[in-house]
Amino acid sequence: MRKQDADGANITTFGDALWWSTTTVTTVGYGDRFPVTTGGRLIAVALMVVGIAVVGAVTGSVAAWMVGQVQRDEQQTDGSGPASPTRPDASYVLRGRTECPWDRLRPRRNDGGDARRSWSVMSAVTYPVHVDAQLDTHVSRWLWLVKWLLALPHYILLAFLWVAFVVLSVVAFFAILFTGRYPRSIFDFNVGVLRWHWRVSYYAYGALGTDRYPPFSLHEVESYPAHLEIDYPEHLSRGLVLVKWWLLAIPHYLVVALLVGGTGYYFSSADHRSGSAGLIPLLVLVAGVLLLFTGRYPQPLFDLVLGLNRWVLRVAGYAGLMTDTYPPFRLDQGGHESGDPGTLAVKDRPEPPPAPPSGGAPPEPSKRSGWTAGRIVSLVVGCVLGLGALGLAVPAVALLAADQTARDDAGFLMSPAQTFETSTYAISSDDVRLYGDAPPALTPSALLGDTKLTATATDGSAIFVGIGPAADVRAYLTDVEHVTLVDLNNGEPTYRFTAGGQPATAPGEADFWAASSSGTGTQEVTWTPENGNWVVVVMNDDASRGVNVKLTAGAEIPAVPWVVGILFTLAAAGLLVGVLLVTLPLRAVSRGGPKTS
Repeated sequence: MRKQDADGANITTFGDALWWSTTTVTTVGYGDRFPVTTGGRLIAVALMVVGIAVVGAVTGSVAAWMVGQVQRDEQQTDGSGPASPTRPDASYVLRGRTECPWDRLRPRRNDGGDARRSWSVMSAVTYPVHVDAQLDTHVSRWLWLVKWLLALPHYILLAFLWVAFVVLSVVAFFAILFTGRYPRSIFDFNVGVLRWHWRVSYYAYGALGTDRYPPFSLHEVESYPAHLEIDYPEHLSRGLVLVKWWLLAIPHYLVVALLVGGTGYYFSSADHRSGSAGLIPLLVLVAGVLLLFTGRYPQPLFDLVLGLNRWVLRVAGYAGLMTDTYPPFRLDQGGHESGDPGTLAVKDRPEPPPAPPSGGAPPEPSKRSGWTAGRIVSLVVGCVLGLGALGLAVPAVALLAADQTARDDAGFLMSPAQTFETSTYAISSDDVRLYGDAPPALTPSALLGDTKLTATATDGSAIFVGIGPAADVRAYLTDVEHVTLVDLNNGEPTYRFTAGGQPATAPGEADFWAASSSGTGTQEVTWTPENGNWVVVVMNDDASRGVNVKLTAGAEIPAVPWVVGILFTLAAAGLLVGVLLVTLPLRAVSRGGPKTS
């Protein structure tokens, strides 16, 4: 960049500028390169705005094209085109007249006589994800200040439920890919998780719309003021499932990020970052302040908050593979879903049946999904065990790969070479503490085996590398100018500087080293770990100023095969138990059908 000489600048070459521009325009922002001047930050803002606009335009165009292609193909396949016979759709009404779902796709004429398609009406009102809520007439002025504490049990349970949601969504992905159907038992569970989440969000800081404590249930609770339903799809596209949840949904993800938070642009450095809050939390905060001082929740503000939450939940249903209908880019405000005059409107919920006469049969119980508390617990525990098994398998595979590929000819598991440089007289490590009051099989020497250090001077000069007791090394370096390695982050060493002068003697003349080597070329030090505090020192062999070496470190680690075997065994056992705990309730729900309450 043009201000590459500014204080703290780290974009100093064309390659740096190209890398920073790429990560910024794509809004990835690794943080390894960043502008430090006002002009550079303004350029960063412009790049991010352009990047978001380009990504949104491209993905929106691709999404519209692919959705249109799939819808046309499915209409031709299932015969739902204009030539199909008509039959009433009982779910929706149009000014008291029944209308067929395929009629909604036919061109209509407005008062001016021009034909146009009713996509906006269809997408805004009849979208398969239905979100409904009723604002309580009397919401407490102060209760919202402590709802974070009151809702804590729900937050803990939802954390586990969302784990199960993600795992089951992966299972549903493959089921849709191979069969074109979303397993009904999984669908009911995932809808229940979204419903539970919506009720808690409505009670707490997603809306503050009620003071009624949310029920601990996946099922629909008619008496609670917040509701969520998703129409079950009899068939889902096998092709869309591959792209809709990541590629096609990108424009909506950008909008959702602005609504709920999670977006932030970092300018100064990786350690000093600034971010932005979401629109919904800000509006809910305004509602809370108004409640606190006026005791009123303005209805227009509530309608806006509900509309924004409805947008987010529609995207969640689409990204959760529960529908192929693309979420509309339209803000439908208000607590209840309804259309404009002359458009489709969702029917009101049916009234409960009247009480039977004395001595008559009791009313028919309401139908509920088969997800009982025991089955939910079994499923969640199974999903957690499955993810835990995956978490054990990943390091096991990494250790196995390292054991097979990273060992040198002598059998040491070695690290990559790392360059260390200083203008002082020595580079030392921090204290390495090895203590273990344990059986012989668990001592440092048994677990690590022999350790090895290799050091090579970059200029070919003679160097010294040694390992010694910390107390003796500190005494030797007390009045010596040197640096101590305190951190190694992404290949960049961090040193602690100690002032002083030149060593009184060359390092090789000291007699306290537990292991050492000196000379030109690559120097190797092999050492058997022992209990105690130890320090590694690298110097020039003649104790002169300026040290520049490449170091590698490693150990035999004879326990690697045993560790890999134990990890794989635990992973296999956890996966087996997890699959059983997930499969049993799914089969029970599928075979048992709806439960009655």
